[in-house]
Amino acid sequence: MSKHINFIYAADENYNKQLLISINSLLEQYSGIANIHIIHKAPASFIHRFQEINKFDNVDQLNIHEFNESKVLFPNIEGTHISEATYYRLFVDKYIPNDIEEYVYLDADIICLSDPHDYLRNNINTLLKSSFSFSARTELTRDNNLDKFLKLGLSGEKYFNAGVLIVNHANWLNENVYSELIKHIDKIKNNIEFWDQDVLNSFFNAKYLEMDNKLNYGLDLFNNELDNNSIKKNSIFLHYQGSNKPWDIVGSTMKNSEFYNNQYYKLFGSNYHVVSKYRRGDLFKLIKIIFTLKIFKIKNPFGFISSCIRSLT
Repeated sequence: MSKHINFIYAADENYNKQLLISINSLLEQYSGIANIHIIHKAPASFIHRFQEINKFDNVDQLNIHEFNESKVLFPNIEGTHISEATYYRLFVDKYIPNDIEEYVYLDADIICLSDPHDYLRNNINTLLKSSFSFSARTELTRDNNLDKFLKLGLSGEKYFNAGVLIVNHANWLNENVYSELIKHIDKIKNNIEFWDQDVLNSFFNAKYLEMDNKLNYGLDLFNNELDNNSIKKNSIFLHYQGSNKPWDIVGSTMKNSEFYNNQYYKLFGSNYHVVSKYRRGDLFKLIKIIFTLKIFKIKNPFGFISSCIRSLT
């Protein structure tokens, strides 16, 4: 078992800021020594950010690998909030050294809120002693999602979220799991709804070690019943899962976006990171926020409007 923990990220240039924010939040909190590996569609667009990551003294290795699997088709990407980078975790074997025994995969929409070292180390120890090849947090059960289970051919009772995975890399290499996963994409391509997460669930069929929820605390931005103090108490890795993100025009105004906004301010000196994909629709949303007076519930209303206008022009 490696002394240092290896962390894997995957992204393209559209997620560069989110990627930097996630890594920065991890290294701020992490008490151990980390090796960071990034699989990236356009490494040249991100590599100049290395100086901001290397300022931390708890980074031993920082590597970026260019994703270049041009012959693979990625199902159900068009017209969604997801890019092909979500599938990159299925190709880890082609980009990180084979002598890495285990790693922690993190989505770029994750903010680290407290030190994960002991939780991760305990989970890794348990994983390596078990018959399972990875650890994940259950998101759905068969009882309430039968149609999805039938669509993916799942005979098991649970379905996991793939935003945080602790993987026995040596086992996946020995069992040729990565190659089998790529083949599996083609087998279920017509039934894929949630991208590589569906591929992984369909392939492993509920055979995984259960992860502590704190290591993948899934947050719906529009659940206003959740108090930020409670979120911080109950999460280590806060995962902004789903289509609503803290960099959307509406999402950035939600109180639970505070964790992302605070990290963004540290790095970029602005309260809000706003990304507009659909200008006409987003302009309407901004106008609605202003004229319903929700703008005055925002921490820095003028800064928010300025960020929105920049994203729309």
